[in-house]
This record gives sequence, structure tokens and C-alpha cells, in this order.
Amino acid sequence: MRNFIQKKYSFPFIFITFGVFFSFMLILSIPSLYNLSKFEKKIKENIESEFSFILKDLEGIEYRFIPSPHLVINKSNLFLSNSIENKISSLNNVKISISLFDFYKNKITIKKIHIKNANFKISKKNLDLIINHLNKKKVTNLSILNSKIFYITKFKETSIISPIKKLKYSTNIKSNQKNLNIQGNIFDTNYNFKWKKILYDKDETNFTLKFKNPNIFFQNNLQNISSLKKKGELNSTFLNHKIILQYIYDSDNIELSTKNVPNSVFSLNGVIKLKPFHFNLNTVLKDQKITDLIHLFLNYYYKNKKKLHPNLSGDLNFNLYDIQNAYFNSGDLKFKFQNSDVKLNANNINIRNIGKISSIDHFFYNNNQDTIFATNLVVDIKNQEEFYRRFLIPKKNRIDLKKIYLIFEKDLNKDFYSISNLSINKKKEFLFNEMNLVTTEKIYFDNFQKFRNIVTDEFKRLN
Repeated sequence: MRNFIQKKYSFPFIFITFGVFFSFMLILSIPSLYNLSKFEKKIKENIESEFSFILKDLEGIEYRFIPSPHLVINKSNLFLSNSIENKISSLNNVKISISLFDFYKNKITIKKIHIKNANFKISKKNLDLIINHLNKKKVTNLSILNSKIFYITKFKETSIISPIKKLKYSTNIKSNQKNLNIQGNIFDTNYNFKWKKILYDKDETNFTLKFKNPNIFFQNNLQNISSLKKKGELNSTFLNHKIILQYIYDSDNIELSTKNVPNSVFSLNGVIKLKPFHFNLNTVLKDQKITDLIHLFLNYYYKNKKKLHPNLSGDLNFNLYDIQNAYFNSGDLKFKFQNSDVKLNANNINIRNIGKISSIDHFFYNNNQDTIFATNLVVDIKNQEEFYRRFLIPKKNRIDLKKIYLIFEKDLNKDFYSISNLSINKKKEFLFNEMNLVTTEKIYFDNFQKFRNIVTDEFKRLN
């Protein structure tokens, strides 16, 4: 009986199944018979209205229905405005997912645009257009895979190359959000970037940016106070240190302040004026090793001297507290940014219960393949007894001590130091320049215990 039913119904069932499948495939494949070039204008118009960017110079439009109905544009050029100067990329094989039923009605409704293996050249003008697009323009659903972003300077040079593994840019009407998600790499560091904008009722945006190796995390929330003023809060985590930076800005100023966080080692407060650009910022660094501070400031100072943007102008003050060192506990450094250069205008490092040390003059020079920082230092002694006790100076070698003068040098690439021209109370006659420093006799050391021994030996020679 069972075999009879199978034989009786097997052929009709197979026939019906084949008929349904064939009909479905026929419906999907019919658009391939159309003259697709006549849809070019509608494709451009739909992209401009629903995605707010422009495709020009379209070549070779094809229809495909696997894995879902879509058009493929073999070649095209991408713009964010009608200006020929704002071309962002030349694209190949752009995939456009469409509504098949609207297509049969002679309409083009684009559901999603897929771009793959493209190079995007971004200039300052294009970057401004992209920011404007994020904040004000419409987008349906855009996907970019395995592509690269090239940032081009005003001199037509490539300054940054950033591979993009995956980018998704879309609007979700149900959740009332506009979203941008990027997985990419910059400066050989992988990152994940997520940006979100609330579309209605609230004018609010936020983003998260996470780097791997080193592990750095940023989260920013921004909302409008009025039509002219916005306020935001930037949360960042670096090496397990959390920083919350609050800011308010309008067309003229950005006001910055750091929210109190338990065990925080960093804070920043001040104002950035935008017209003309000028900043006045005060920074606090706590609980840092003296060797790390020396390395940080000297390398930053050297890399930026006479290499800054000419419009960068301002004052940046560092206040150092709770320095991790047996001799130094706090200090102040004041940097001036002006005329494409940065200068250390004022400085002092406090020596625990003894006095302070300051740089009178300093410069960088090259010695063979090494880059050396040299500074003329003066040590002001406020507590002689504590100085003699800490440096283990016997009473027979002690004098009425007011000042110590010396030249201190540091190799930027090595934890190696030297001193020369050390003198007590009265500064030696010495022309402080590169030629004299190369030939002068120096005493080398790699830790502060050895430095203490050098000072002790100098007092022995006085007697």
C-alpha cells in the first residue's frame, strides 16, 4: 500500500515542485533581459536622495539574482558633492541590492550598497564633507569591505594610510538611530569604532573607539545645549587609568575640565579659543616614574621642535605631583607653542625637602648617530642639612651651600646620562654650545644612586 501511494503521488509532486522552482527562477531572471542602461538616471537619483552621495561616469550595469536580486555597476566615480575636486574614489563592481517588485514597476528602490576593494582619497575638504554627512545627511544602508583610506595633505602627499576591514553605515528608523561601525587599522594598530546619532527628539551623538595593543578605549557623548552651544563628555581608559574629560564648545571657544575619578593620575583644564586659534591648558600628572617622565617629555619636545603647524599657538602647563623617586617629588613645566615651534619657557623640579632644580638653557644636538639633549642646570639649595644628610656628605667636607651648577645630558634613545662642568656656589665660565660639549670631559651614569656618588666625590675634592 505504501509503495502504491509513493508511486501514485511521486510524479505530480516532483512536477509541481519543479514548476514552482522554475517559475520562481524565471521571475528572478527576467530583469536580465531588460536594457539596464535606461535605468542609469534613476539609479543616480535614488543614490543621491537615499544615500546623499553622488555616483558619476557609470559603466556596465548588470543584473544578477544570486544570492539576492541586485545590480552590479562595473565602473563609477564617487563624490560627496558635485565639485570635480571632491572625488573620493574610483569604484569597481559596486553591488546595489534592489527591490525586485519595484523594478517590475519600472522603479529603482535601493536597499543596500556594497563596496569592496576600493581606495578612498580623503583631503581636508572631503573630511569636512564626511563630517557634514554624518551630522546632517541621509543614508540608507552602506557596506564597505577590505578597502583603504588615504589621507592627502594640501601638498598632494599621502600622510596616513588606514586599511578598512569592514564598514557599515546605516539608518534604523525603528530605533531612531543613525549608525557607523568601522573595523580597521591605523598606524599598525587595530581598532573598532562605533558612532551613533539619535535622529529625533534629542540632538545627541556618541561614539566608542577601542584600540588593541596598546589597549586604549574612548567613549564620547555629545548633545546640543542650544543652537550655538554643545556639551560633551569624553571617557578614556589607557593602561587601566580612567579619565573623564568634560567640555563645552561653541563657534568661538572650547572649555575643558576633568571630572574627578578615584585614583586618577591625569587631569586637564583650560580653554581653547578658535578665532583666532589659541589654547591655554593646565595638565596634572601624578604618580609617575621620573625616568618615564624624562623619556616622555624629551621625546615629545624633540619630535615637535620647529615642526608644528604655523597656526598652532598656545600655552601648555604640566604640574607634576607624587613623582616616584627618592629625590624628586613634584615640578612644573611650561611649554609655549608659537611660529611652528615649541619652547620650554619655565621649569622647575622640586627636590624633597632640599630645594629645586631648573634648566637655564638647553638644546638638542647629534653626536655620531645619537641624539643628545643638553641642559644647563642650576640647583637652588633651601635646606643644606637635608641635602648633606641625603647625599651622605661628611661634616668635614661641608660648606655654606647655596647653589650647584652643572650641565646634564641625556641620550634620547638610551637610559644613559652624563654631567659635566659641575661647580658649587659659583658657575664656571663655559660657553654652552655643541662644539664645546662634544669635547668636554663628562661623567656618565645610568641611575640616581651613581649620581649621588658623583656629587659626594665632588665635595671631597673641595677639601
